[in-house]
Order: sequence, then structure tokens, then C-alpha cells
Amino acid sequence: MPDRPLPRSPARISPPFLAFLAFSLLLVGCTGPARIEREGGAVRLSALGRTEAQAITNALLTMHPAGDPAEARRIAEMSVQAGGELAEKYRVSMPAPEHNLLINLGLRERGLCWQWTWDLSKHLVPLRLQTFDLHWGVSNFDRFNEHNSVVVTPRGRPFAEGMLLDPWRLGGQITYFLVTKDPEYKWVERDPPAGAPRLAR
Repeated sequence: MPDRPLPRSPARISPPFLAFLAFSLLLVGCTGPARIEREGGAVRLSALGRTEAQAITNALLTMHPAGDPAEARRIAEMSVQAGGELAEKYRVSMPAPEHNLLINLGLRERGLCWQWTWDLSKHLVPLRLQTFDLHWGVSNFDRFNEHNSVVVTPRGRPFAEGMLLDPWRLGGQITYFLVTKDPEYKWVERDPPAGAPRLAR
């Protein structure tokens, strides 16, 4: 499924298909257990969110044993929280490829992988990291199956030594792999698109 808007051709979308799509949206409704919760206007991680953030923290420190544990925890917690908030903002109710289809049909406004990467970056850049660096990763650049993700590396180390934080694949849940161990995509670094948060120093 292409991860970018396609030319819209409403005449080729049959009414039965649209009826099926609307019915599917009613059936799906939500994306699973919540990773964030709200109290008095404040957003915080749920028990599930804290568990996932701890796993990501551990993975970051395994990748970079000399990294600051507090920084690793901030990266992990912010990523999980942002993933949950963005899933709500994007109104994610279907798996990622189907959500892309909703965008291409004009039924959702946001939620393509590069948009997840852009918006997650906006949450991570203000952390002003000292022992980790942030990068924009891309796989299959400019092809129908292009995919983008934030990648975290040890400070000053090459992109290939990093770990990706991918909220797109599971609709807000952070998928994390070492760049070289992703079973689905092969990653390279790219400059962020014009206007996107600047990541690497």
C-alpha cells in the first residue's frame, strides 16, 4: 500500500465498496488498549504505556550502554505518549495500510508514515538530548512502498548503529528494531523534508 496520497478517482470507487468501508469503520471502532490516559487535562502513560516505555528504555540502553538512562527513559516515554496522542488525533481505527487508504479516499486527513515521523519528531526534538542523536530514516525512497521513521543512535555514531522508533506500523504503538534487524524494511538516512523538525546535529 503506498504511503503517500494517491490521485483520487471518485468515479472508480463503487458505492458497495464505500458502504463496506463505512461498515468496517463502525465494527473496528478502536485500536486496542490505551497507552495514555487523561486526568484533569493532563496526559500521562497508562500501565500499558509505562510497560512499553520501560521495554524501549531497556532496548535503547542495550544499544548504547554508555547512554544516559534518564535520557533513554525520556525518549521512550515521550515516544509512547506521542504515539497514543497521535493515534487519537489521526482517528486511527484500522491497520496502517487501511488507514492510508482512508487518507487517499479523503476520509482521514493525516496518518501516513512520513506524517507520523514528522509529528513524533516534534515531540522528541525539544528533549535536547546529549547522549543520543535523532535521525530521519527512509526505506524504499520514492517508491510505492516508501516508509519513514525516526531513528535514534548513540551520540555521534553512524545511522546504521541506530534503533528505529516507528509508530506507523501498529497505529500508534511504537515498533522498535535495530536499523539492521528490521525484518520488513532496509533503512538509510535522509534529510528531513522541508519544514520538518531538524533532527541530526
